[in-house]
Amino acid sequence: METVDERFTSTMAQQTLMASGKGRMARRDKGQLDRISATIILQGWMERH
Repeated sequence: METVDERFTSTMAQQTLMASGKGRMARRDKGQLDRISATIILQGWMERH
């Protein structure tokens, strides 16, 4: 089993949304933030393996 430190993924997801030019409502969408956070976690895992 492998653990992942996900403390800052929500912040990284928020920054990604802001950089993409999405509106304020898109940045408040918790589901959108969760999807981006999951992508960041998966990408980090793939880079390590």
